Amino acid sequence: MNKITILIYFSLFFDYSSYCNAAIFVDPNDPKVPLKEICSFNIIQYKDCYLYNGNYLPAANIPRGLVKYENRVFLSFPRADGVPATLAYFDTNEIVNGFCPKLSPYPSLQLNSLSHEHESKQLVSVQRFSIDQCKNDKKLWLFDTGSIGSHKIKGPGLIVISLKTDTVIRYRALPKDFYSLNSVQGFSKLVVNVVCDDCSKAYAYIVNHLQGTLTVYSYHEDCFWQFSTTLFKINAYPDSLFQVKTLNNTEAKYELDIGLWDVSPDNHNKVLLFSARASKHVFTIPYETIHNKSSSILSPDKYGMKYLGHYNTRGNPGSFSLVPEFQTVFVVQEQNYAVACWDYQKKLDPASVKLVSGNRIFTPFLADMFVDRSHNDLNLVTLSINLAGIVFDDFYDTFLNFRIYTFNVKEALAVYPECTSVYKPDCQKSHMSYERVGTPTFSTTYKKIMY
Repeated sequence: MNKITILIYFSLFFDYSSYCNAAIFVDPNDPKVPLKEICSFNIIQYKDCYLYNGNYLPAANIPRGLVKYENRVFLSFPRADGVPATLAYFDTNEIVNGFCPKLSPYPSLQLNSLSHEHESKQLVSVQRFSIDQCKNDKKLWLFDTGSIGSHKIKGPGLIVISLKTDTVIRYRALPKDFYSLNSVQGFSKLVVNVVCDDCSKAYAYIVNHLQGTLTVYSYHEDCFWQFSTTLFKINAYPDSLFQVKTLNNTEAKYELDIGLWDVSPDNHNKVLLFSARASKHVFTIPYETIHNKSSSILSPDKYGMKYLGHYNTRGNPGSFSLVPEFQTVFVVQEQNYAVACWDYQKKLDPASVKLVSGNRIFTPFLADMFVDRSHNDLNLVTLSINLAGIVFDDFYDTFLNFRIYTFNVKEALAVYPECTSVYKPDCQKSHMSYERVGTPTFSTTYKKIMY
């Protein structure tokens, strides 16, 4: 059976038009919190026609990172042949009929070009990034690997952009002894932490999953230092064999022999949560260790790390984040096609983890998530991509390959009060209504691409 036949066969059993509603409700056997689709893409497109001249391949433009600031949604694209911009955004006011609008390079087309005119500030390849919580002047923090695959364009470095002026306000090259050319693509995550609401005391935590290191940058001290322990290292965990299904039921198996994957700050207890994607275990390391550059030379048993517990079956964590207002940790669980939660004030074990939202059709791979605190509310925004389908089947521009969803944190905790000891919702589960997705119909209707 060739790929065209598979596509036609798949279209007979799934009506994609029925999955394009603004509010999507999952099967009662799936997690119960409704997903609300912000918008979706078949393929990534850009406003500037210049970006289509020569080096543009739709299948290469796969977003990996997401943050939202007011009405702007930012997406990152690790650079490869056919990717004209590594950082871009769209305005949610331009969404039409559920389609995400065309993107604009950020902060400018010039800084996304690979010319040598702005070499220190140019953006080569960004995976994930973060927005700080400075009230008067929020900033976008990102880490640029400086390389396209194994081809080095410039050295890796940290870039800070003011969201008020859309200009680069700081660039710092990473010390050369902090990485090797073979490990530079391992810089896959950056989390920024503003301690005690003092923007001068901001720290960036930069994860390298290939070399198993955590690099810390102090905005006030303007310097880097780096940590590595056995708990960060590659092949440190046995739970590395993943198995998922694509949208047309292809078995996708792959092994993750990686170490440290994500971190999340806890400013109340002054510790940093961390975990590995090939693990179900969660640990903490105190600020007094990671915020002290002299501590980076200590032996691992001096770090003061603590073990919090482990996740549920197939619960290897992807991106995760502590929401301090409710002492709730939300975590992406790739093999469960879902976002899960647990009460940070209680022991972490499989029974304490609740699958909140998602299923295999709507969220085949949750690449990233972001806690949106704009508009005086708390919403979790997620980026879902058809990654396994693209890798193991093919890239079809008739599929909804990239989707951006959100759900309200308070609504989620009303359904799963077990995930918080702080927030006591007025409403109960029985007060919320859920609809079941109807039986898939025989249809060849697809969501069309906007040109």
